Amino acid sequence: MAEKIYETLLTEAGMRLSPVRLLVLKTLHESSCPVTSQEIETMLETVDRSSINRTLSLFAEHGLLHSV
Repeated sequence: MAEKIYETLLTEAGMRLSPVRLLVLKTLHESSCPVTSQEIETMLETVDRSSINRTLSLFAEHGLLHSV
């Protein structure tokens, strides 16, 4: 059920769905506090750093997150 919510958030923001985007969004949503890209990389061992950074930048561009 939660997957549908993540899919809806991405499509409503004008982004295509991808496994990496869904994983990063789910990780951000399930975190109890702000996380760094390095922490996300540790949590998602199967996703490389550059993919995570590109995804975070894309999320920021579309207003799904903001940098601190």
